[in-house]
Amino acid sequence: MELDEANYMLGKIYLEGEVIEKNIEKARFHFELADKDNDHSSAQEILLIIGRSYRNKNYQSQNGFSIRKKSEEPSKHKCFKTN
Repeated sequence: MELDEANYMLGKIYLEGEVIEKNIEKARFHFELADKDNDHSSAQEILLIIGRSYRNKNYQSQNGFSIRKKSEEPSKHKCFKTN
């Protein structure tokens, strides 16, 4: 639990950019570490705003997400309209 809180605080430091240079990717990384067990509500709220990493497959699979690769055409997916 203490490690989760430390990662959350590091995420906030990177997100705010007051102590060190602002870096959203590093902030996201630390928020995801803080919420690796899906039990850190503050980290979850921030991740809803800044978005989760596509590399976070644990979160994606637990929540039913499937991320389309950049190389895939949208028309190949049923959820996209085709002309």
